[in-house]
Amino acid sequence: MRHFQYALLAAVAAIGFASIASAADMPIKAPMMAPAVFNWTGFYVGAQVGYQWNRDEFGDPNRIGGPVGPNTFSADGLIGGLHAGYNYQINSAVIGVEGDYEWSGGSGEGVGTLAGAPFVTGHAALKWQGSIRARLGYAADTTLFYLTGGAAFGRFDLGYAFPVGAPVVDSFSKTMTGWTVGGGVEHAFSPNWTARIEYRYTDFGSADSSIVNCCAGPPSGQHHELTANAIRAAVSYKF
Repeated sequence: MRHFQYALLAAVAAIGFASIASAADMPIKAPMMAPAVFNWTGFYVGAQVGYQWNRDEFGDPNRIGGPVGPNTFSADGLIGGLHAGYNYQINSAVIGVEGDYEWSGGSGEGVGTLAGAPFVTGHAALKWQGSIRARLGYAADTTLFYLTGGAAFGRFDLGYAFPVGAPVVDSFSKTMTGWTVGGGVEHAFSPNWTARIEYRYTDFGSADSSIVNCCAGPPSGQHHELTANAIRAAVSYKF
C-alpha cells in the first residue's frame, strides 16, 4: 500500500512539472495597444468645388418721379478654387484660420418695376471671390464638426438696361467687402488626406453707381445689395 502511495505522488509531481514546463514554452502575448488618435494640428492646402446661389436686390431709390424696385433676382452658378489654412488641436477642441480664392460662373438678370410695371433690367455677375476666416470645431477622432466665419470679398460686374431686354449700357465693376459664416463636417480618411462638405452664407454689402445712358439723370442711380448661399465639397492635404 505504501509503495502505491509513493507511486501516486510521483505521478502527480510529474504531471505538475510537465504542466509548468509546457506553460513556460508558450509564447507571451503582447499587450493590446490602443489605436492612435488622429491629431488635426498642422498646415493644410486643398481644392474645393461647389454651387452658389447669388441674390441681387437692386433698384433706383432716388429716381425723380418714383423709385425703381427694389427687386430681387438670382445670379447663380458654379464655384471652384483653392484654400489653405492651419489647425491647432487642444484635447477635442480645434481652432484654426483659413483663406480661400474661387472662380465663379454665377450671373443673372431681373426686371425692375416702376409703379408696378416692368421698367428696367438689372444685371449682376460674380467674377471671383475669396475669404479669410476663423474655424472652431469639435474633433471626434478622425471626424471634425466645425463652424467658420470671417471677412469675404467678391468682384462683381453690375448694370442696368433700358428698356427691359435691351443690352446693358450703364455697367460698372466693383470689388465688394462683406462677411461670411457657416459650418461643415470634415473627415480624415488617411494620415494626410481629409475631405469635407461645407455650407456658407455671405453678405457682400451694397454697391452704387450713377445712371448715364439708361433712363434718368441725377440724382437717379442704381443700387445693388448682394448676398449668397453656397455649398462646397473639398479635399485637403495635411502636412
